Amino acid sequence: MQDMDWSAIGLWSAYNVALPLSAALVFIPGAGWVIGSEKLTFRATILEGQLFFYCVTVIAVLLKDLHHRVEAGGVSIYSASIVLLVVNVFLFAVVLTNRDRVVEKRVFRLSVTIVVVSVAWVLGVRISEELL
Repeated sequence: MQDMDWSAIGLWSAYNVALPLSAALVFIPGAGWVIGSEKLTFRATILEGQLFFYCVTVIAVLLKDLHHRVEAGGVSIYSASIVLLVVNVFLFAVVLTNRDRVVEKRVFRLSVTIVVVSVAWVLGVRISEELL
């Protein structure tokens, strides 16, 4: 493994973490505030599972980029990424189908935790597999 390229990590984080999450967590609730909509709030964004959806997409892009590595024997990282994707889809489905019955604090904590875990996994794999 080569020395870490901090500029590549920063660029990846800006384009794949900061910009997508800012849309879900800042701009959508901000637009709701501007137009006076109670449906477009920070709380609603979290309870509708937007963070889980973000995690699914960032892992799906990683799987696309890892596809050629599977043929070269990188099955374990690919398989673990698929498991993480399935967990995210499951949690997204549970939160979305049980919106009226979920405990908001738990959904918030779970959403933040799964974002941290997913981003850490994807970034770690991208660094180790030199995919930045």
